[in-house]
Amino acid sequence: MAAIAVLATGGLVIIGFMVRSGKPVRSLLSSAVQGVLALAVVNLTGTLTGVTLSVNAASLGVAALGGVPGIIGLLMMNIVMAG
Repeated sequence: MAAIAVLATGGLVIIGFMVRSGKPVRSLLSSAVQGVLALAVVNLTGTLTGVTLSVNAASLGVAALGGVPGIIGLLMMNIVMAG
């Protein structure tokens, strides 16, 4: 439950920075595209690395709001939970 609170707080902070950038829609779209592409790259290279992330509403939401740092956070949580 604490991980969800941390992710939610991080998401709100990221949205705050996007609004303050002066171009919130552009920032949100570019971050979402980068995050979804990062998720796709992680899953495509999963056969070589052995590391994959499930694609569901939660992971897509983290990818869209958090971008590449969100995917890195999901990978870190995956390693902690598996180990």
